[in-house]
Amino acid sequence: MNPPSPDNVPRLRTTDPPGPRTPARIELLTDLAFVVILGHLVRRLLAEPSLDALGHLLLLLVPVWWLWHGLTFYANRFSVDNDPIEFLFTAVELLGLLIMAAAIETALLRHQATVIFVCTYFGLRVLLYLKYIRARQYVPVARPFIFHVQIGICLGLACWVGAGLVPAPGSYYLWGLALAVETLTPLVAGGLRLQRRFPPDARHLPGRVATFTTLMLAQVASGIVMELYQRGFRLDSVCQTLLAGIILLGLWASYFDYVYYSPAQALSEHQRTGPFWSWLYLHLPLTLLLLISGVGLALTIYPKPGLALTSWLLGIGVGGCYIITGLLALVNLWANGQSKPNTKLKISIRLTIGSTLVLAAPWVSPVLLLVLCAATSLAVILTDQLGSFVPVDDPPTIASRFASSPSS
Repeated sequence: MNPPSPDNVPRLRTTDPPGPRTPARIELLTDLAFVVILGHLVRRLLAEPSLDALGHLLLLLVPVWWLWHGLTFYANRFSVDNDPIEFLFTAVELLGLLIMAAAIETALLRHQATVIFVCTYFGLRVLLYLKYIRARQYVPVARPFIFHVQIGICLGLACWVGAGLVPAPGSYYLWGLALAVETLTPLVAGGLRLQRRFPPDARHLPGRVATFTTLMLAQVASGIVMELYQRGFRLDSVCQTLLAGIILLGLWASYFDYVYYSPAQALSEHQRTGPFWSWLYLHLPLTLLLLISGVGLALTIYPKPGLALTSWLLGIGVGGCYIITGLLALVNLWANGQSKPNTKLKISIRLTIGSTLVLAAPWVSPVLLLVLCAATSLAVILTDQLGSFVPVDDPPTIASRFASSPSS
């Protein structure tokens, strides 16, 4: 084995020389495993759309979403491309994610699948803990930050053990407590101070989050295509699929009209934690609402007789996505403090359209709501493409404020 060097052992990536940074290929492969997991969550909601199923979806989605962020945050700060030990860790993580994907479709419905899901999640978090132990060895300057992260992981794991020992419904409360502990660890007990001292790499993280959102949109597209195939190429189903495609384009345009480097830069360059964590946590409801909108679109194209939940899923899913993208744009404005041409108008359009669709959901039939969603999505597309173009922020090319003085 080659002797340790800065290129094959963990290092603090925010001390790298100036220049662009792209995700490692193995990171993108791991993303695909997460998309398979999320696809199974969509399938289980399609199979039995109900309020209980929505509750199960939320209870399963949060740990999956936070698991992805845990792995991504580690890679963002410490991972290097030529680290053979890191590659072995990632390979084991990938295998664990495949097992999780197989179990998640019936988790919370069958005891065996639930146990497998919890054990797999537990094991993947343990692997992340071991990776941080290794980072402590090679990056001593970051030990206070790593210790804080490890405490959060350990407390969360203790709650997961309790959830495995306590019968339902008590186990669900411990499950929720574990998720609360893990997701709130960065914000409590000095976490914000440590985040300012060891910020994420602003060149890497926004692109990773945008990639994950793109894969979520691909899940929506996959569901639309599958329902058209199952119903057959009839005139009404083809027209509904085309309308769903317009909605998909509208959701894409609503999110990618802005490339959200500013919140990450606000933390990395100016030690402002508020915009960054608002931006990050808003992506959890965005992920949930994209899944719900995909299910709503699929059920509109291939309806289930007697199901009254379709309009709710479609209106809340699509409308909620527009509300979240409007809020993300507000956070971006908060982070950079600059109002570009038509920025406030575009934000207002997103928030108004989203609120209208959510309010219309209980009163409008699924097909009519589909037409309304497509019309409003077309308005978003035309506003973005034909109005004054809002230039996205240039991706940062400096690692962080530590680039010139790593010893600080």
